[in-house]
Amino acid sequence: MQDPEFKELTEIQSAFRKPWMGIIWFVIVMVVFIFVGVPIQMYFLKADQGMVGLAVTEVIILILAIVPILLSGRKFRDVFAFKAPALRPFFGALLMWAGAFSIVIFANALIAYLFPQQMSEVSEGIGGFFTNVPFIVAIFVFAVMPAICEEALHRGFIQSTMRSIRFDWVIVLIMGFIFGVFHLDPVRFLGTAILGAVLSYVMVKTRNIFYPSFLHMINNAIPVILMYTLLQPATQDNAVYADQVLTTSGISTSQMIGSMLMLSCLSPILLIGGAMLIKSKAAGETAEAGAAQRRKRIKAIIAAIVLSATLFVAGLVTLVAGVFLSVPVNVNEKIELSQSSDPREYSFVIEAERPYQYTYNIESDKGLVLIEFLDESDVKVLDFYCKQSFGNGILALKPGTYRLIVTLIPADAEAFLEGKGYEYNDDGGSEIVFPSDENEKVGVQITFMCI
Repeated sequence: MQDPEFKELTEIQSAFRKPWMGIIWFVIVMVVFIFVGVPIQMYFLKADQGMVGLAVTEVIILILAIVPILLSGRKFRDVFAFKAPALRPFFGALLMWAGAFSIVIFANALIAYLFPQQMSEVSEGIGGFFTNVPFIVAIFVFAVMPAICEEALHRGFIQSTMRSIRFDWVIVLIMGFIFGVFHLDPVRFLGTAILGAVLSYVMVKTRNIFYPSFLHMINNAIPVILMYTLLQPATQDNAVYADQVLTTSGISTSQMIGSMLMLSCLSPILLIGGAMLIKSKAAGETAEAGAAQRRKRIKAIIAAIVLSATLFVAGLVTLVAGVFLSVPVNVNEKIELSQSSDPREYSFVIEAERPYQYTYNIESDKGLVLIEFLDESDVKVLDFYCKQSFGNGILALKPGTYRLIVTLIPADAEAFLEGKGYEYNDDGGSEIVFPSDENEKVGVQITFMCI
């Protein structure tokens, strides 16, 4: 619960310490941001100077954080409470951010998968800021400035107006919602709201703006570092490519959700563990109160472990189910063919356009077999001949009906293959025993799968 120190203030000054004033000021900030900040950013983006526009906007945000403090007559140190960081809460804050970060990744990945076009547009817009900008400048504008300017507004002035609210969780929810709305992006709202809530919780418990500012800087620096290292040169096209890697990676929705659930399974442990490190022992705490707090911590730890285990198991089950239930192409059987019989044909329907991982294993008891995978226009997507072969790769398939055709090649393999448009390679041909007559049955084990 909050324990703010109130002083004698004028009626106007007192108003600036009320939660409703924080909300009203946030509305004013958004109006200025939409009608001043956004046009400034668009102007500089068109001139390929997106970082300049972003820097100017951050300065405007800082001014909008300072103005209400001046109007209220409050001291800056009361609003921007700053102390040298201590090791325990610093480590706890990092753990909480790591837990929140994994949840944000899961949320953003899910949204990107469900709304790829919208996420692609967001990535394209962000990529425009990094055109022809040195790395150190990008870090300063995209990570350092928001950590100062945006935190001064959100965890500084606006959250300081919430101190009279009795319950901390109410403050955290309000500030998380405000931070999500502030970014004016429905696609990223959930992720930014989660981050804002965690930063506000850290501020509530530590009353030290250093921690949320540092976490904000780290959070923003990571995509910049990735942009300049993994995706050099950092360009708008690279941002779109990064999004396409996410949204067209050749996995089903259930596989993606399962993977993300497993990756985020440690989030409850990180969040609760970090919160425990952040909380300081109350002054004058009795032995009985201390024992009660320990019991609460034990219950919280158990709850975190159970929740983490549940997320992991749910993710594993969803992932495995996704692998086995989303296999549009799946053949695994031993068949018999002869030179006089018709080829064995399998038909499949592909519903989604995306890359598919294919795997095959072919074993013929005698002779050679021809494998052809054709689309509905009879264009060969994959084809080869062999006696025994296995392999895998990626096929970019479009929606439609596909056919897998397995043909037993006759003894006159060279003429047959040339008639089919293939170049015959007789390497090892002397070791291949062909059927003695055209009616001889030959066993062929065929395994072919696309997921």
